[in-house]
Amino acid sequence: LRVKVAGPAEVQSLFVIEEPTARPIGVAVYTRADLEHVTVLHVGLAEEYCAGGERESLNLLLRLMKEIRRSSQSQPHHTRHM
Repeated sequence: LRVKVAGPAEVQSLFVIEEPTARPIGVAVYTRADLEHVTVLHVGLAEEYCAGGERESLNLLLRLMKEIRRSSQSQPHHTRHM
């Protein structure tokens, strides 16, 4: 999957994959102006992980945002399993 936006910003994507099935269950598309400034452009979650879903207690959105913050302080293209 490739995402392109107008302008000079380089876009990064972070995907969440469900371990037992390898099914994609979340994505965040964001850009970093520098090491201190991150702008999230889009977030998508599988319905069962959203508020009111049967797996909402896993707090996938919060975990995804924390991972964006953590990865923005390290090297780009870092892979971590959630």
